[in-house]
Amino acid sequence: MLNTAHRFFKRLLPVLLFLPLWVFSQDNTVAQSSLSDLLTPPKIQSLSNCFDEMVTLEIPTEQGTFRKQQASQLFQSFLKLYPADSIRIRKQGLSGGDSRYLIGDYYSGNTTFYIYIVSRRQLGQELIFNLNLNKK
Repeated sequence: MLNTAHRFFKRLLPVLLFLPLWVFSQDNTVAQSSLSDLLTPPKIQSLSNCFDEMVTLEIPTEQGTFRKQQASQLFQSFLKLYPADSIRIRKQGLSGGDSRYLIGDYYSGNTTFYIYIVSRRQLGQELIFNLNLNKK
């Protein structure tokens, strides 16, 4: 009996050691893909649903740190002026601590914007706390 338990735990130990690494890599992939999934012309309007309570926002008409509701209104105004034709994600990854970043190009008519988003995962939800859309 003792020999059987010893063999069981000997086989289980590598799984237990590997499990935290697997869970972290899965969480990282899900967080990045969920944010990048919203960066498509049909879904961009719902991006403001992911805003944190305070958002640093930089768009052609406004720049500053705003409460979620005001940042959402400003972002929706931006989308009305510059509706998305296409969005190209160039780079995404981790940036210090639990923050994630996404860099890309936002195309609206003949205007191209540099898009930069910084977010963090909190209580299972991706929260954007920095959004920049600057003309190139």
